[in-house]
Amino acid sequence: SRVQVDTVVEEIVFDLHHSLRDAGAEVTVEEIPPLCIEKVRLRQLLQNLIQNSLRYREPSRPLKIKVSVAGYDRQRHFVTLVVEDNGRGFPPERGREIFQPFRRFNSEGVGLGLALCKKIALSYGGDIKATGRPDQGASFYVRLPVWSVKEQTEPAAEEVMPVRIEVPPVRFPPQ
Repeated sequence: SRVQVDTVVEEIVFDLHHSLRDAGAEVTVEEIPPLCIEKVRLRQLLQNLIQNSLRYREPSRPLKIKVSVAGYDRQRHFVTLVVEDNGRGFPPERGREIFQPFRRFNSEGVGLGLALCKKIALSYGGDIKATGRPDQGASFYVRLPVWSVKEQTEPAAEEVMPVRIEVPPVRFPPQ
């Protein structure tokens, strides 16, 4: 089905509102063509990546998460998304092993989130790769099919409009 990435990210931000607010997070989403993927699968994939950004953030600075297009493959009808953050990162040589089930860098998490992301990407003929920079952040490159390449054109750099998704404060109990 045809899925708008920015809408899915907005739903994830809504669901993770409190955690994102507590992290002082800023989430930006650039214009991305509609993808040919089940919405629930895209949501699982992106939510795992965003939750990892939260889990492995660097507490000494506000968290920044950006979802954007890293590249197009028009002949094969794919787009590569990148989800990047300014968290703790990881050593570059561990970029492949983190997608193995139950592989963790520390005691946080179970070690299944990234394995699930890989399975989702592969099930759509795509792939996922990661690069890390210790103490600087991580980038996850996800290759997924676009909805209709015939209708899609690569936007010029000046046409890509970043969208900042605000995480407004919430008061409990409501007044």
